[in-house]
Amino acid sequence: MKKAKKIGYKLFSPWITFNHAALIVGTAFALRALIFFFYIQPHKFYNQPDTPDYHACALSLAAGKGMTHIQTGDPIFWRTPGYPALLAPFYRYFGFGFSLDQCERAHSWALCIQIFLCSLLPLLIGYLVVKTTHSGGAALVSSWWSVFHLGFILSSGFLLSDGVSLLPFTAFLIFLMPYLSSWGARTAYEPLSYKKIIGAAISLAIYTWIRPNGQFASIMTVLLILACGLPWKEKIKKALVFLGIFGACILPWYMRNYTLSREWFFCPMSGPYLQTFCAPKIISRLTQQPLVPAIQSLMVPAFKQWAIEREEGKKEVPIRYVPKELICAQIAWPVIMSHPWWFFCDWLQEVLKSTFDLYSYQLVACAKNTYYCDPPQEFLSEKLAECLYGGVLPFPIRLIAWVELLSMVIIWLSVVGAGIIFVIPFLFGLSQPRSHASYAWHWLQAAFISGGMLWMTGGFGYARLRLPIESLFMIVVTIFVWHAWQEITALLSSRRERLKAKVPLSTIISPE
Repeated sequence: MKKAKKIGYKLFSPWITFNHAALIVGTAFALRALIFFFYIQPHKFYNQPDTPDYHACALSLAAGKGMTHIQTGDPIFWRTPGYPALLAPFYRYFGFGFSLDQCERAHSWALCIQIFLCSLLPLLIGYLVVKTTHSGGAALVSSWWSVFHLGFILSSGFLLSDGVSLLPFTAFLIFLMPYLSSWGARTAYEPLSYKKIIGAAISLAIYTWIRPNGQFASIMTVLLILACGLPWKEKIKKALVFLGIFGACILPWYMRNYTLSREWFFCPMSGPYLQTFCAPKIISRLTQQPLVPAIQSLMVPAFKQWAIEREEGKKEVPIRYVPKELICAQIAWPVIMSHPWWFFCDWLQEVLKSTFDLYSYQLVACAKNTYYCDPPQEFLSEKLAECLYGGVLPFPIRLIAWVELLSMVIIWLSVVGAGIIFVIPFLFGLSQPRSHASYAWHWLQAAFISGGMLWMTGGFGYARLRLPIESLFMIVVTIFVWHAWQEITALLSSRRERLKAKVPLSTIISPE
């Protein structure tokens, strides 16, 4: 009991009371549950494009067959087992069948638990902000912002891994970001201890079992550790400890895949993305044909090559399973490398779509009854038009889209403003308060992690792919707004003093 009380004290005090924390969680849960039960569940909007994959994996786990296709017995390489493992116990308890409709009860209960878990996210984000900025006010604003964040709300009610994966990723940021000092000055309030490094590595590993792109986040983490203001010997030791713990946590899945396929990989999801979304665009330009036939022109040779290698693998002892996803990559890469500039431009276009897309477009897809599938290509301008003024949408959805657009404009103005006020003086060595140097370093950390995570989404961009880094935007925005508020209140206070004393303003405000 004493230990639990101590942990609770660290989590809530001094930035928030327990009652306020309960109010935040309760409000978040009530809002998400209402939207789920009265909007998402009746229309089965929780069945998103990737839902059938997770359903098939959970079905096999519930049947005791592991991560294999329940009908063919072939291993599943495309998905990692983290999210299916959360669904499988509900399948076992409530019963399951091959189709999604036969598992509705299991899905409903699983999503209820998921909604509750996702309702804890605002507290974690608030704790991240208070540990990073040391501002209780900024932490409270971020927590309540997270309660009403449309992306967080929708992801909690979809049968996808995006929502629940935010918990370990935010925990990873909590263990890491507040304790990295800058290379120019020691701006962290507490040192980056080995306990925190181990906590960050384990949290990121849990996230990686759910969302494989955690592997790339581990590379960015190592670079951040090497860039912080510590002696090189200490930085290298801590980077190696992080890599060692993280690698040990995800090594079992690497070993499983190597044992089955004789290939060393964690998740070959990049192969189908390259073959379906990247290389066909190049073929479409070269041949002047529509995108769908271009996709099919790559799918046919990929399937033939996979069938040949699959038969060869069956003759080996033990059997060597050939991942179709790796064949997709082999077919796509020669096309991509023949026109790398086109590939780069297409990739950048999808990254920009992930960056500036609106979460409210998922509501548009629900209204159009296209929520269960993705088109081969989408354009950001068309998606924004459908959200804001095109098509036939109910007024509430249209209003939500405009509110989200306004909030996005405020966010990006704050990000740019924080960069001008804090980062430019920091990079050029100009004199500034210690707190400003700390803000600049956090801005650079957030920009580096956000840029890296967004760059991974270049295969096909969605708004929901930037969910893990929304908390980083909150840190930057609250820092900027909090600083601006302090400057405004100080200026108003000085003006009141000047008017009261009837002396020139220059005698009250110091040159500094």
